Amino acid sequence: MLENIGREDRLIRFVAGFIYLGLWFFGAARGPAAFALGFVAIYAAVTGAMGHDPIYRLLGFSTLPEGREREN
Repeated sequence: MLENIGREDRLIRFVAGFIYLGLWFFGAARGPAAFALGFVAIYAAVTGAMGHDPIYRLLGFSTLPEGREREN
């Protein structure tokens, strides 16, 4: 799996994911919004931790500096 998320992007995703998880856990949203918030939280935290975003790959996008894509 190619790494395609840069250092700053990974940090932002990881922190945002845990903030969203906290909001979800403490009930900041109800119903379908809670499901969406939980999904976004998990997706952000997992992709930030892995350094790979499948959506970026489908779009051919990367936030790594030029020439830095590498295998995990």
